[in-house]
Amino acid sequence: GGMVMAGNGNVLVVVGSTRGEGGPFDSNEGSEDMDGFIVKIDPLNGQVYDNGGKYSTRLDSVNKKDDYILNVCNDRFDHDAIYVVGKSEGHIRDLSDAEQPPEGSTHAFVAKVDLETMRAQWLKHFTMSIPGNGMMHGEALACTVTHDDDGENIVYVGGTVKDGASLINDDGSNSSRGKDDIFVAAMNGSTGHVRWIQQMGTSQNDRLAVGQGLDVDSFGNAIVYAETNGNFYAKHSGASDASDLVILTMNKKDGTYLSPRTNGEGVGSTEIVENDTSVVQVPKNGIPAIQTNNDKIPSYAGGMHYDKFTNAIYLTGATYTSDNEHVSKTSQCFFGVATLPQLQWKQTETMGTPKAPEACSSISLANYDGESEPIIVGSSEKSGLLDNLRTSRGSSQYGMVLDLQNNGGFFDLVGGTVVNDDKVQFPVKVLGDDDKVFLVSMASKTDQVQPDSEKADKRKYPNLTTGGIQKYGSQYEILVERHTISRESDLPPGSRESTMRLDWRKPLETADQRSIFVSGMAMIDGGDALVVVGSTQGSEEGDDFDGIMAKVSAGDGSFASEGSESRSVAYFSSVSGADDWILNVCPDTDDDRYFYVTGATGGQMDDSVIKADDDVTVHAVVSKIQASTLNIVWTTQYEVTHASGATDQEAASVALGCAMVPDKGYLYVAGDVENGAILEGASQSAGGDDIFVAMLDANSGEKIWTKQVGSSGDDRVARGGGIVADADGNAVVFGDTTGSFLRMRERGSSFTSDLFLITFNQDDGSHEESMSKLKPNKKNTSSKNNPSPGEWFGTDYEKDMTFIGMVAGVIVSALVLMVSCFVLYRRTRARHELAKQNAIFTYLQQFSVEDIDLRKSPPGGWHGTYLNKLAHGVNTKVTMPESPYRDEHLDEDEDVLFETAKMLSPNVSDSLFMDTASTPNLGGYSDYSDAEDNPLQTRNKGENKFSIV
Repeated sequence: GGMVMAGNGNVLVVVGSTRGEGGPFDSNEGSEDMDGFIVKIDPLNGQVYDNGGKYSTRLDSVNKKDDYILNVCNDRFDHDAIYVVGKSEGHIRDLSDAEQPPEGSTHAFVAKVDLETMRAQWLKHFTMSIPGNGMMHGEALACTVTHDDDGENIVYVGGTVKDGASLINDDGSNSSRGKDDIFVAAMNGSTGHVRWIQQMGTSQNDRLAVGQGLDVDSFGNAIVYAETNGNFYAKHSGASDASDLVILTMNKKDGTYLSPRTNGEGVGSTEIVENDTSVVQVPKNGIPAIQTNNDKIPSYAGGMHYDKFTNAIYLTGATYTSDNEHVSKTSQCFFGVATLPQLQWKQTETMGTPKAPEACSSISLANYDGESEPIIVGSSEKSGLLDNLRTSRGSSQYGMVLDLQNNGGFFDLVGGTVVNDDKVQFPVKVLGDDDKVFLVSMASKTDQVQPDSEKADKRKYPNLTTGGIQKYGSQYEILVERHTISRESDLPPGSRESTMRLDWRKPLETADQRSIFVSGMAMIDGGDALVVVGSTQGSEEGDDFDGIMAKVSAGDGSFASEGSESRSVAYFSSVSGADDWILNVCPDTDDDRYFYVTGATGGQMDDSVIKADDDVTVHAVVSKIQASTLNIVWTTQYEVTHASGATDQEAASVALGCAMVPDKGYLYVAGDVENGAILEGASQSAGGDDIFVAMLDANSGEKIWTKQVGSSGDDRVARGGGIVADADGNAVVFGDTTGSFLRMRERGSSFTSDLFLITFNQDDGSHEESMSKLKPNKKNTSSKNNPSPGEWFGTDYEKDMTFIGMVAGVIVSALVLMVSCFVLYRRTRARHELAKQNAIFTYLQQFSVEDIDLRKSPPGGWHGTYLNKLAHGVNTKVTMPESPYRDEHLDEDEDVLFETAKMLSPNVSDSLFMDTASTPNLGGYSDYSDAEDNPLQTRNKGENKFSIV
């Protein structure tokens, strides 16, 4: 038997079986058969619960056979009912006399009992069949209750079917796996209707735990606890009568589960047997990996978030379908949940309209009313998703913040908010912190059509996620904002309500108003500050790109800095003045005094890397940054060669994401190796774009292992969060592929892409092998077949040989003149730059000040900064005598005056990065710190309803 608290905690219900009668057990009507009993006990005094109603009852079959109640469970959503489960030898009321099982058979049952009247509301017998129509035995040993997506209660019932019998459901019999099997059924709590029944096991005995073998996870899926004498998920190595323990989950929608290694015949085999297509397979090497399986539907990876509490991964991106079967003309947002460690899909949804292209780029979890719920950001155009929430109709592309309500472990879109103050908004990253939602976007005051839009026109299914095609806008600036979730509880699925209140919104731009290409955001300083990263170009045409980092307060969006040496803005650049990019950021989960940035460089940022003068490759980089000063602690650079093996041909590797392994001191880095290039440590490319995953020592930046993997197509890591460390410390990578990476694709399907998830073992980077690789040969390693990656080197154009011959003559004719001018130019430029610096210093010496530093600003021009005490308003030189500044001779070999390796430019201050929130003429933004100014209406919180999550 068993017991459970019921009636909202006011009643203790005890169940069991007895042959006796009298007292609280009622009468057995002169028979000595075994009957089940239910007794209500007052938990305060231990006496029977006598509130004027019935406090006990017996369960007896109509033909007075033995009946047993073996367990009880309460209904967490209906406090007036309980469920009892057990076994019976009695008459099955749904069968005719001729259909009754042989005498002596036992069958499992479940009954819903009204707690007040102690009468059964409904009763379900589980019927069976067996070869030869002999005696059959089954028993129900456990039950538990959860919610479905429509608010109905699901009752899980589990037990054991013995001696090779098979359960019968509406679709026919479940197949016996051999000897004793486990069964689990999902039923409607109101009606007792069976939704699904699964019978599972090996060729040996498999039995549900006798005490309580069922529970539910945060998604509402069934958790099963059992024992086995066979090869369930591992080869049984003990004595034949020694049992192993088994724990598994079952999908609440259809009962799918991770199949045992052996189903019936073939016990002891190390090969995976064929199973139903709806059942997830165990990878051959035990390291899980999955790839979506529709060759016709293009899908692109946007971002990923890992929740350690549920050990699940939340995913978003874009897909060209609304029903997972047919291809749509426009993309929609994709949302999915996969649970670890076996990467089982628990939910997949598309969200969008057929009227406009939607794409989502980042996902995070917030907490509202004690429940975790996903927050997704993306963009759309006129008439798209959440168009009803727009307050301005002048934007060509607006940002969306999608709020997904937690309904019993599954998630439904109920609304959100939009970002539409400017012509173009492109959300890049979202972070959740309790009921606060932080968002960083690229915003543009103009909606001019980008050259990238031509790519969209030429491609039938363009990728509109982060890192894909940007159709509109120019002169992008950073837009950081914070919202608070404020809505009614339990909104109906499909709502499009305004569920968030805008707290503040801060636009940021460089002093020279050059475009900033935002790439990421992370929470640092214990949640008190945000660091926003991206890349920007100098003020002059042809100037190099530099990474840029900015710290803002999580409280009000102002620049965040503390202490005399702290900074809130800094650039990230290499020694040689080559292009450098920051492409993502991740926090140090062990020490919030640091964070990490990933990106790429065309120069040299790692002392261990020596690039030749003719080396034109772009290298992936990762750096550890001190949060207070924004100084670099260490930088690690990953060299790359062209597919031909050369470094004088354009090739690129880029680091797109990172993740700490908590409490281990390790850092994962993931990125792309583009166009057939080969990363250091790899022997060859799989073909096209590959992904790479690396582990480093977080304290020193030392490389531990590096893996380059992929298919013969293009394989890419998600830009909005493509790598996480799971609960076991392994790396999980999210991306998209056009090849047969983790499944075999049909021929001719390379114009579409699948989503993939792949795990890398933390010890050595081992992983599921790709199903296709491109065998290297002279043809596919040539420059023609592996052109320059356009994002890092610009567009690679087809060259006409006749035109090249004509141009060559001009080049040769000009070569002598160029060489002659070069030395003179170098000398003149160096002296000119020094003269400009000296002239400024000479002027500044007219004033009684100390500690002025002057450097070249990465965006262009010169930048002066007060240092030390003067930076805080204390001028100790005010009474000291002045002396004129005297120019000094500049040696000819002093080519680099103002850049340093391994260190950020120390004199980049807030003046290079402007907060334009209070200057409408620069950005047209307003602060919405006052509730009356907020264009998003606050919704009243409704009555809180109980949830298991």
